[in-house]
Amino acid sequence: NSLSISYILADKWFSSAENFVFIESLCQKFIIPLKDNRKIALSKDAQLNGLYQSIGSLVIEENQTLQVYLEGVDFPLLLTKQLFKNEDAEAVLYLVTNDLMADVETIKTQYQKRWKSNAEAVETFYKSIKSNLGYANSPTHTIKTQNNHLFLSMVAFAKMEILKNITQKNHFALKRLLSMNALKAAWKKLQVIKADNTLLNQCA
Repeated sequence: NSLSISYILADKWFSSAENFVFIESLCQKFIIPLKDNRKIALSKDAQLNGLYQSIGSLVIEENQTLQVYLEGVDFPLLLTKQLFKNEDAEAVLYLVTNDLMADVETIKTQYQKRWKSNAEAVETFYKSIKSNLGYANSPTHTIKTQNNHLFLSMVAFAKMEILKNITQKNHFALKRLLSMNALKAAWKKLQVIKADNTLLNQCA
């Protein structure tokens, strides 16, 4: 839809060579992590001769960049190594990009936007729209009704963001509050119906 995209971000599940080639064919830039067992060559000649090694066997320092050739990908990629704490253990994240002009800070900052704690973050948006707004629970079967469901889920997300800014409550707290108020309203309505219905009173 003619949107301006700086970088396509994804997790390891989407790091296939086929996806990299496809994104490159769209003339788009990406930053995506790789598992440490993925095979890379350190030069084009090494790739042509099948001289691959696993990323985990590389001697590369944190925040260093290295141009590599991934198995199944003809064009060069820029690889960087990031270290971070995962509870009490130290974890390693290998990030690659097809933007050969990017520096370490750009790669790190752009990729962190996946989990940035606001509505701009891809993962924050997806977590809320799936858990709080029924995005993944559509009962629809046609393309038109499915599109409507997904669009309205996004509209609901925008309204939740407005409520969040007004109430200073996150989406999960708002969902609990709205659900509780809906249950209270339903209970009051049931009492009115029971009061007007002799048969229901007898069953009670």
